[in-house]
Amino acid sequence: SLGETTTAAFTIFDEMGKDVTYLGRDFLKCCGHDQKWQGMTEVFEKLKAYNQKKLGDSGIDTLVTSCAECFRTFAMDYELEDLKVMHTTEYLIENGFDMDLATPEDVTVTYHDPCRLGRQMNIYEEPRNLVRAIDGVDLVEMEHTGEDALCCGVSSMMSCNENSRALRLERFDEVKATGAEIMLTSCPKCVSHFECLKFEGDPRHDFEILDVVSFLARQ
Repeated sequence: SLGETTTAAFTIFDEMGKDVTYLGRDFLKCCGHDQKWQGMTEVFEKLKAYNQKKLGDSGIDTLVTSCAECFRTFAMDYELEDLKVMHTTEYLIENGFDMDLATPEDVTVTYHDPCRLGRQMNIYEEPRNLVRAIDGVDLVEMEHTGEDALCCGVSSMMSCNENSRALRLERFDEVKATGAEIMLTSCPKCVSHFECLKFEGDPRHDFEILDVVSFLARQ
């Protein structure tokens, strides 16, 4: 879940000795991603105005998020003067993340590029570099990766139907072809949509689905 990803991020920040403050729901409201893409422009603009003021008054200079959708929204759709917006994987690499991590036993993983983080924000290598740096991890790419990566099929909690299910089935076939025990990604919607398909109980879908930040913290 997204809550687990937040806890994972702070586990890593604490181990790195980084003084990072959590801006929870008592401070910020939802970034408005879904409202924007669902066409609820008035609602999005209200959320944006509220959050921009809170962030502007906060005095912070860097905003870090582990959610691909929040990252894209704050970076592309907000006007945040003198505020740097970063995805957690960017932040870790820029701040010299090197904790000599190792898995208890060798594990094969693959990485799913979220549309918001990859195609829309051009972040492809940061998550992969962090995962590759863990001793005992073999990162195997799927047939379609990077700019050609298959979408999870559902954006902004819309269009969850047989067509989008077919996209997820195709993606799951690619995961199985890699032999991966874990499919990693960096988007809570991708995790939830893939988990929804996995919940159907097909024995072929026996791999774990996990956010990359949670995977790092696990080690």
